[in-house]
Amino acid sequence: MSEELEDSCWNILKTNMVKGNVSKKLMVIEILGNLEDRGAVFLLQEALKVNDTRIKSEALVSLGKHKDKSLIPILEQFLNDNNSTVRSASIQALAKTKNPVVVPFIEDLLNDEESEVKVTAARALVELKSTSSIPVIDKASKDNDPIVKCFIDSALKELMFINDILLAKKSLLDKNPGIRSSAAIALGKIGDSSAIPLLEKALLDKHNWVISSAIEALGRIGSPQAVQSLEKMLKQEAFKVDVIKALGYIKHKTSLEVLKKNAQDKDPLVREAVMDSIGQIGNNTVVNILETGLKDNISSVRVSAVKALGKLDLPQTHNIIIKGLDDKDLNVRIETIWALGQTHNEKVLPILEKLMKDDKYDIWASAAIINIVSEK
Repeated sequence: MSEELEDSCWNILKTNMVKGNVSKKLMVIEILGNLEDRGAVFLLQEALKVNDTRIKSEALVSLGKHKDKSLIPILEQFLNDNNSTVRSASIQALAKTKNPVVVPFIEDLLNDEESEVKVTAARALVELKSTSSIPVIDKASKDNDPIVKCFIDSALKELMFINDILLAKKSLLDKNPGIRSSAAIALGKIGDSSAIPLLEKALLDKHNWVISSAIEALGRIGSPQAVQSLEKMLKQEAFKVDVIKALGYIKHKTSLEVLKKNAQDKDPLVREAVMDSIGQIGNNTVVNILETGLKDNISSVRVSAVKALGKLDLPQTHNIIIKGLDDKDLNVRIETIWALGQTHNEKVLPILEKLMKDDKYDIWASAAIINIVSEK
């Protein structure tokens, strides 16, 4: 029975990929990027044959999410595509594999004729923390286009700081706020807790974007040592969302307590960020906070709450998540369907099977069922 059901689900996804309009195709591609199944990879490879720039680009990015080393030769082919958007998407996909073998391919695109591709290549090399690319990026930073030069120069500085933590720490005191910001971002990527005291001092910077970079870095380091300093920054409205997002990287009871305190903040953007961060931490003691979030009067907060509940991967949460199916907002209902699939609880299959027959939900319900059935 489960095999037949799974086959029906795949047929719905395939049909929408082949015969659906562009919107349907893009929806399927987005879902396939989040389905941990070889069938998803196969369908995405088929999408690469579609003669549509957007579909091809989104399919490449979704393939990259699978972080499958065997896909690198396929993704590499599109670095030579005639369309710059497709080439950029191929770079992004290769970077997501986190495999150093892709570095030379991406370095070559620093010489592309299109600005978009050059900048994407530079940022991808930073994402890969490819410090060996510093000489190549340094050469590319001499670009005649001032905008391209600015972006590539920023990437170069980040890699130089990642390569030399002492230089990064020293540069937090540089006269140039752009350099101070890049140094803070790099220190966050390095993840060395010895940088926390210096980053805490950077929270007093005169420039907001430097402060925001320091907040993010303190979060990415992931040490509970930074929680107290971050909590103090919540007193400044301009940085509340940044702080809440940063706390989501710190998987510790102290950060979780701060998030709980701000779950009912007057600003919906803060409440939404709280739900996202709780979901990122994935602590099972926060179900009641997320259940309250499902009743929020702002739909984006409800969406984040149901997403977080799905990430908890607790079979018993399905009774809470299921309430989202009655939400007045379509996005909440769709996210609820996906979250039900993440519970891996077979008890929700009858509900999802019913939703498969509704063309508003058939794609999402099919994917959710595959999530559950393929686990067996």
